[in-house]
Amino acid sequence: GYGHIYPSTRWGKLFCVLYCMVGVPLTCILLAKSTEMLSNKMNSVYTNALKRHKRQRKLLLYGITWIYLSFGFIVFMFIPSCALVYLEDWTYEDSLYFTFITLTTIGFGDMYAGYSLVDTEWEHWQDLYKMCLIFWIMISLGYWFLLLNFLTKALKSKVTRKLRRTFTPKGITEQAEFFRGLVKK
Repeated sequence: GYGHIYPSTRWGKLFCVLYCMVGVPLTCILLAKSTEMLSNKMNSVYTNALKRHKRQRKLLLYGITWIYLSFGFIVFMFIPSCALVYLEDWTYEDSLYFTFITLTTIGFGDMYAGYSLVDTEWEHWQDLYKMCLIFWIMISLGYWFLLLNFLTKALKSKVTRKLRRTFTPKGITEQAEFFRGLVKK
């Protein structure tokens, strides 16, 4: 949390705790279900492409990952940073810092958006602006979780096969003999 908004009364703090006990798990469930659904779609596209290009498995995975990472950085970090330069009157470096700190859920509290419209002609749009910021954060976090979920699924089958091969009785015996040989030297 950024720390600039917090409950100060006893009842406000109690409401915050009760609301978060319900709201945080529901938000996590919403993000998990939506990213699961979308990553399944991404994984099926990857699997279909993999069937056509089996020999380029690594290249295909790297290419798809690079495309999704580039898209995510452009759409969810670089473009919002440009908008924040205009809306918050920050430098581009400060805006990019804010988007990174926000989307990594660090939130130091040294910068926060949504309060620059006070005492301006745009003040009546401040609540809508804050809601747009929340929407941007939710969609962006969902996208990054989607990408991580896809990578986990794409790598899971290959890693599982390698682990199974490594930890077979024969594999463990070979490793034990190798380490015994090292110890004897």
